[in-house]
Amino acid sequence: MTDAGVPSAPESGPTTAAEPVGSVARPDTPRVPRPRNDGGAGTTSSTAVAGATARPKLARPDVTPIAADATSTGPRSSAAGPTVGRGAAAGLDAVAQALQAQASTTTASPFAPAAGDRPTDPTADADQPAPTALGTTPNPLAVLAQAPPSARAAAGGPVATAPPNARRSGAAPRRRRSLFWSVAFPITMVLVVIAIPLLLLAGRKTVLQSTDGKVLTDVTDPSLANWQAITDPTPTLLLVQTDDAGTPVGLTVASLTGDGAGGLVFVPMSAVLDLPDLGKLPLSVIAEKTGIDGLQKAVEGIFGAGMTEMRAVSPQQWADLVAPVGAINLVNPDDVFVADANGQRKLLFPKGQLNLEPKDVASYLSTTSPGESDLNRLARQKVFWDAYLRKVSASDNPDVVPGEKESGLGRFIRSLADDRVEMFPLPVQPVGIPGSTAELYVPIKEQVSSLVARLIPFPIGAPPGARPRVRLLDGTGKLEHGLAAAPLVVEGGGQIDQIGNGPSLDTATTQLVYYDDAQKASVEALRQVLGVGDVVKGTSAGSAVDVTIILGKDYLAQPKRDLAPVSTVPNGAATTTIVGAGG
Repeated sequence: MTDAGVPSAPESGPTTAAEPVGSVARPDTPRVPRPRNDGGAGTTSSTAVAGATARPKLARPDVTPIAADATSTGPRSSAAGPTVGRGAAAGLDAVAQALQAQASTTTASPFAPAAGDRPTDPTADADQPAPTALGTTPNPLAVLAQAPPSARAAAGGPVATAPPNARRSGAAPRRRRSLFWSVAFPITMVLVVIAIPLLLLAGRKTVLQSTDGKVLTDVTDPSLANWQAITDPTPTLLLVQTDDAGTPVGLTVASLTGDGAGGLVFVPMSAVLDLPDLGKLPLSVIAEKTGIDGLQKAVEGIFGAGMTEMRAVSPQQWADLVAPVGAINLVNPDDVFVADANGQRKLLFPKGQLNLEPKDVASYLSTTSPGESDLNRLARQKVFWDAYLRKVSASDNPDVVPGEKESGLGRFIRSLADDRVEMFPLPVQPVGIPGSTAELYVPIKEQVSSLVARLIPFPIGAPPGARPRVRLLDGTGKLEHGLAAAPLVVEGGGQIDQIGNGPSLDTATTQLVYYDDAQKASVEALRQVLGVGDVVKGTSAGSAVDVTIILGKDYLAQPKRDLAPVSTVPNGAATTTIVGAGG
């Protein structure tokens, strides 16, 4: 249940000490935490928005320079020049004797030129002794002069170093530094460093660009005109239940709509989706043909919203997940049968009071009795989650949900156990299969859109681009930075990326501004759900959103518009709300 890079080897050769660079903070565009959904249709608390804090401006990188060692030692040069004392002379005699003894045993090389025929190097320093030819006896003083300082010191000779900028007499002049490296390169680096914050600022201004192409004032007070903030997507998780072979047998979508609120939607595997390449197929067949990844895309297509996380849970993992709370006591709404080897019905879970052991949870959630509607199984899933979340909420065990705590199932189960949770089956309509008693189910688009608006107030369009990106602004100062209309915008197919206040808080008429003719139909749909507004073609090129909605006094004056009802549920029963420990 726990969520599951190798550094490259350094190149050989000399290395230089580099200055570590600290992280750069993102621009000070405020972000809005998920607003709390108080359960009412189309209403959202503005507490989180008003309390949103601005991001810090670009921070200066933390640089820790590596200082050079100031105490390094080396040979020093003498202004007066080297002198040779008695000890040095004795050392030189010893070197000369050794060299003479070596010369006496050296055979002249047939390839060595005669002393008079030695070639002359026109670039050689006149002060330097000439190289010794093979087979000749070198001058001891010349040999010692060419020896390194350590050797000269061992021989008792002087140790002297020429000034660092001194050039040998007759040596070739040094090549002058390239103009590019001395002038152009430093200037280029300075320009690059200056350009980085400018580019970040330009990107931020693009995000906050107004409908007429002007850059909005950088406003940090949420009560003033032109204040804006970027919204965070609603956390969503697709839980895929599998059998022992890894075949998907159940689907549940979980969402965290805000502080103290969440939702669960139970999706039948027999729900039909019309895919461009495959045609109309139930989710069970789509999973067989495309795997779990393809199944996730199909579910996202039904909801019109992307899933921020996905987890597959096997029967053994279900048992491990529920084990910390022990057996779950619930009221089973139906007798659940299975067919034995002879085709006879065998009672698996009786109707009524049931003590469900952790090892039986997976079977209880996935089994459909022969000839039974799949919607009945969704009703049993709801009963299980109700009882399970209540037991998690009442537990004092810090590991009541094993595995991760900040992501995945651990995060969602812990949050839902402490929240007010709304649970729905996917709104569907049954469709008979010719020549069979089995039924398939077609999602009811309008009710699914309303359900998404309730449980996923800030969705991510799926596939990307399926929802127009919306900047939702309050032009009255009384509409909670546009949040009062957010559920209707989502129900109308929008994806709210930004909220805030308009250029004026005295706007009379709502405006829906679009920038691309391809989005006009989507804008008309948004206007229909809002009930008011003028659709206007904008001229802002490169806008960060597809539509800018500025709510006016006409929206504020009209009666409250509620979301479409979600009425298609198993056995005609209404959905219920459970309250956790923090609800």
